[in-house]
Formats: sequence, C-alpha cells, structure tokens
Amino acid sequence: MPENKELPHQYNVFCEGRLTNPYPFYHKLRADDPVHWCEKLNTWILTRYSDVNFAIQHNPKLTEERVNPLVDRLPHSARVEMQPLREHLLAWMQHYEPPHHTRLRSLVSKAFTSRMLEAQRVRIQEIVDDLINSASTRQAENCIDTDNHDRHLNRIDVIRDFAYPLPVILITEMLGVPEMDRGPFQQWTIDITRFLAGLPNNLVEVAERAQCSVLELNAYLREIFIQRRKHPEDDLISALVSVEEEGNKLSEVELLAMCVFLLVAGHHTTTGMISNGLLALLSNRDQLSKLMHDPQLIVTAVEELLRYDSPIQFLSRYATQDFHLGHKKILKGQKVWAMLGAANRDPQQFDNPDQLNITRTKNRHLAFGFGIHFCLGAPLARMEGQIALYTLLSRLPDLRLAAITPERTKGINRPLKSLDVEFST
Repeated sequence: MPENKELPHQYNVFCEGRLTNPYPFYHKLRADDPVHWCEKLNTWILTRYSDVNFAIQHNPKLTEERVNPLVDRLPHSARVEMQPLREHLLAWMQHYEPPHHTRLRSLVSKAFTSRMLEAQRVRIQEIVDDLINSASTRQAENCIDTDNHDRHLNRIDVIRDFAYPLPVILITEMLGVPEMDRGPFQQWTIDITRFLAGLPNNLVEVAERAQCSVLELNAYLREIFIQRRKHPEDDLISALVSVEEEGNKLSEVELLAMCVFLLVAGHHTTTGMISNGLLALLSNRDQLSKLMHDPQLIVTAVEELLRYDSPIQFLSRYATQDFHLGHKKILKGQKVWAMLGAANRDPQQFDNPDQLNITRTKNRHLAFGFGIHFCLGAPLARMEGQIALYTLLSRLPDLRLAAITPERTKGINRPLKSLDVEFST
C-alpha cells in the first residue's frame, strides 16, 4: 500500500468517527496529503474540491456500487443467507451506471415532476406548523419559571420533535402510506441505513436486521402496489406503478427498490440539513439576524448551510480500473471516499470557507452530489429546509441553544443525537 505522512492524533480520531468538528482535520489533510491512503479504513480519502468532484461524477474509473463489497465482507455462510438483501440493494437506482441508470432515472422523473413537488409546498407548511404547535403545547405543561416570574421558558429537542418527523411524515404521505402504518417505517429505514454505513462492528448482525427489514418492507409495499393498480390514488406509488415510456415500465423489483430508496434517502439527509442548519444559525447570531431582517435570503441561506456543514460528509466509490489521481496510483477494487464536507470547505473553491455567509452566491457546493447521481430529491429537500427553518425561527423569535456543544453520534457523518433549544412564551 502507499506510504503516507503520519498525521497528528486527530487522524485516528477521524478514522473512528469521533470528530465533532472535522473541518480543521480536513484542512490539514488537504494541505499535507489530499489523496490519502488510510490503512485503518482501507480506503483512499479525497479532500480537494476538484478531486471530490471528479470522483462523484460519472466516469468509467469509479463506480458508486458498494453493495457487493459490503456483502463480500461477511463470512461465506452469511453471504449466502444475505442474497435477498444483496439483490434488493443492487436494484437501487444509485447503484446502476448508464444505460440502465439513465432508463430508471428517466422513468422515475416522470413521476417525480416539478408540478408534483411544488404541490407539496402547502402541505410542508401545514406539517411544520403542526409540529411546532404540538411541541410548544407539550412543553408548555413542563415550563420553568424564570427569575422575573412573568414568562415561561420552554425546551424542545428539535430533532425528535421537528427535524425527524417532518420528512418522515412527508415522504410516507407522498408515497401513499396510511398514517396508521407509519410506525414500522422508522425502524426499517434505520436498519437498512446502518448496513449501508458499512461500519465493521457486528456487521453480520447488522446485515441480518437489514435483510429482515427489507423483506418486511417489500411485503408491505407489494400489498400497496396491488391496491394502487386496482384503485390509483393521487400519490407517488400510484404514479410509479403507472409510469411508462414507449412501452417501457418499471418492473416490480425496480418499483420495490425505488420506493425503499426514496424512504431511506428521503428523510435522513433532510433531518441532518435542518438540525445542522439550525445549529449553525443559532451559533452565528449575526447571520441569523440578517436572515430575519430579509426573509428572501432563506434561499441562499439554505444553500450556504448545506455547504457549511453538509449532512452527508462523504460518498464512497470503488475503482473499476487502475488509474492515477495526482501523484497517487489507485488500484482496481480499492475504495475511495470523496469527502463532500472537505470539498465544501476548500479555499480554492470558496472564499473564506470556514465563515458562514448566508448571502454567498458563488456556491457550487456538493452536498447533493453531482452529475448523473445528483440527488433526485434535492428540490424537495431544499423546499423542506427553507420552510422548516424560516417558520421555526420566525414563530419562535427568541430561540436559543440549551447546550453550548450538542452531542453528536459517532460516525463520519456525525449526525446530532439531539438539539435542545429554549424559547419563551
């Protein structure tokens, strides 16, 4: 394997996913060794914007497909048992390359139209208002008197009470999942996401849980497909079932894969965007004040928040052939991590990258990927972020952090475990 410069103690901390703030580490790695072989993670780590952009675009040297390498890490007996999981995940659109990816994206785009997305604007606002009302009412019963006794201080967990339920409610409603059936979806998506994260601890157990969730979810969706073929409704599953182009339709395997993919991808990124974004604004009061004085800045603000602290910190790729990147030779079969979080703080691409600037207009961030694998749900996520953040801040104008440093979950993406905020009533 390549020989690299030894990095400071933060190197091992990063490998173990224990960096609350990875951005100083990204700057150090970009300066010292931007195409870095990490022996502990058995992967290349890319931190320059140009290299990350190259890696996540479609090119014959790298593939997005990571299912087979993940399953192949299991013991032989487990690999045989996990064949249904392998086959299902391989059918996800993001794991295909052209021309099959082109066909799937073209068909799905006919159901995932701009008109359909825009029609969700009113519903998003309704859900946001309902969640704020529910959280405020629930916490008002447990209020704490302040010293002057003339107002009450309420506390809510933004993730539990707001950022997590919003995208879950929205994507399940869009798909046409009845409200009474939403309960299991949270655990199903968590199980599948944990397997795809590819962390080494208890991988067999994680794979078994993921396969169980995939099978249960597929069985549930098949029943809905039957219902929608007989009685179409105004929902995304009905649109996907009926979508067709020149005699070409989605097969049931493709339908199942697409619905599960939308469920898994449709809420984790949005939850991270809202929670990371709110934390950034509450930690940069000058930018928050600027936004509240000019509501139209919410559009550029959300783009800047996505750049400043990307909810997805990296995308993984596998080399399909030997090739050179910079002065390093990447071998066929090796894993490559394209660090979106590092690329979005590259000073060669962004002026003052560590400064939050909600008026930033030159902002070609990579938070949603790039090229043919650009996130299909990006317009919806942006809409959710714009409505959710501005409504929360305008309805609770004295919102403030309850803890100086909220705790994050272990992992490279470091999602917030909770985000406790306080407000007065």
